Amino acid sequence: SSDLAAMIAASAWVLWACSVGPKATPAELATIERATINSTLADGTPVSLAYRRAGPTDARRLIFIHGTPGDSAAWADELVDPLPGFEVIAIDRLGFGASKPARVFTSYHDQAAAIAPLLITRNGQAPIIVGHSLGGPIAATLCAENPDRVGGLLILAGSFDPAMEEPHWYNHAASWGIFSWMLPDVMLKSNKEMFAGRDETKLLTPKLSAITCPVIILQGDKDTLVPPSNAAYAKERLTGARSVQVNMVPNEGHFLPWKQRDTMRALIQRLNTAR
Repeated sequence: SSDLAAMIAASAWVLWACSVGPKATPAELATIERATINSTLADGTPVSLAYRRAGPTDARRLIFIHGTPGDSAAWADELVDPLPGFEVIAIDRLGFGASKPARVFTSYHDQAAAIAPLLITRNGQAPIIVGHSLGGPIAATLCAENPDRVGGLLILAGSFDPAMEEPHWYNHAASWGIFSWMLPDVMLKSNKEMFAGRDETKLLTPKLSAITCPVIILQGDKDTLVPPSNAAYAKERLTGARSVQVNMVPNEGHFLPWKQRDTMRALIQRLNTAR
């Protein structure tokens, strides 16, 4: 039946998304400091962005933005074992984790606006931003709208090309009314973000040229969730960036923060020393 097909589809989606992740334990993550920062969106909506932080509070900020679904726990390894010389911040994007209000926010602009108060420059060094999957275009939006407040951008398997933003079969299955009530709230929010992807990337495309910091894109050439061509699409439009480097990883898929962690950390260090 269609109900059974939808259940199988959504279950596969959940298992696929959760099949790879950080090695840090929940007990280790529980020791990490939590905080929130409040702001007001352009439409007057007050929001409270929750985040986890680690490392010295007087060091350069390194801000991690997760994909969909997810929350700051996706970056547990970077919080439990932070890169030396950084204050590491991992956010709960609006609509996820402990951020409030708990409703979905599909606008990349709104997502970026809630993160912007965290863009603090220290010792002449503006923050480095890291975004994975849907966090990639949101990170790019943040950098495009605050070019003087960002020092570097690392995109991990980010989705940028509107032509590639066709929702997957499991997104359509999960949106079926007869079955959607059975899905967790976090999955319903994620599904709405996926369906908004084409319109949101269309809005982002003309903004990419406003990014001025050095940019590195890390992309797996076997990524079935975000087609590898997204990297070239972004690079072609990052015309104002100080430098743009694309690192294509052979035989790698979508889960770069965990499967290519050493490479990711080396690229962050490269951005840290970029001039």
